[in-house]
Amino acid sequence: MHHDSDLEKLRQECAEAQNFEELADIAVREMHKFEAAEVVCGPVSTGGLGTLEKNLQAFIAVIHMLQKEGRPIFSQEPYEERIAELRVQWRAEDPARAEAYCMPILDILYTRIFDAGRVRKGWFIPGWESSFGARWEHAKFKKLGVEIEYISPEKIKELL
Repeated sequence: MHHDSDLEKLRQECAEAQNFEELADIAVREMHKFEAAEVVCGPVSTGGLGTLEKNLQAFIAVIHMLQKEGRPIFSQEPYEERIAELRVQWRAEDPARAEAYCMPILDILYTRIFDAGRVRKGWFIPGWESSFGARWEHAKFKKLGVEIEYISPEKIKELL
């Protein structure tokens, strides 16, 4: 869990990342602060509750709930704004990618986070099956032997 000043510093570092590789460097450094981390997985830009804003609200609510329970959560929250900006930039670089899923999010950022070897558990938000990225994470966790837990739809309703 971060102190507010650490979190602000982390957000600033993320904002300054020029590309997904630099963002991944920051995330891997943060991941190494954990002996065994847990992550929240679920729809953000595709599927779920239907909009990025609603999906992020649910995602962040689950992160905060698990942190309050004392779980060792690696929070993606400080990265989300820069991910969104880099996604826009990636799509703008090639008009053919205008509607494409931004694969560097998975192929660079999340691959490096998961390959750091610290993730021991993934918490999946309802609707994860409708999310391209969450399905990718689920398959990756199965392959890596990471424990998977599913958050109930009732819990999400309670949090929102």
